[in-house]
Amino acid sequence: MALFSSTHINKVDRKGRCSVPSAFRAILSAKEQQGFHAHPSFKHHAIDCLGADEVEALWKRINALDPYSDEREQLIWSTISSGQDVQIDPDGRIVLSEALRDYARIDGEVAFVGMGPSFQIWNPTTFEETRQQAFANARNAAMALRGTASTGGGSGT
Repeated sequence: MALFSSTHINKVDRKGRCSVPSAFRAILSAKEQQGFHAHPSFKHHAIDCLGADEVEALWKRINALDPYSDEREQLIWSTISSGQDVQIDPDGRIVLSEALRDYARIDGEVAFVGMGPSFQIWNPTTFEETRQQAFANARNAAMALRGTASTGGGSGT
């Protein structure tokens, strides 16, 4: 199974049009998909993007909840109702809704961030700040797994 990987920075115009990285389009095309579902991320000011298989799996998990529960309703509002089914045009471009662009604070450029079976769309500056903090946290966790205390500098050995 091909995974979405790497980070790609592209321009976005005032109408929300931008090009999807060719590597991402190839993965979707291999799955016979010409688009994806995009919704606000729960963790960050970013956009979570799911192919049809991931949307179906998400829907099954949501649909398994009590049909009258607040949790189910809130998850539907946050993913399905607040999301957008995005189609890729023949030139490899998409149009992101103003609501999603505003949520992710996208203006001028976008970062397509591979997340394995899915991907995210970010403001590039916000992503880089978040990525640097995540890397520092991951480094500290890795050092703890090795039984080594990290002081934040040096080689960690």
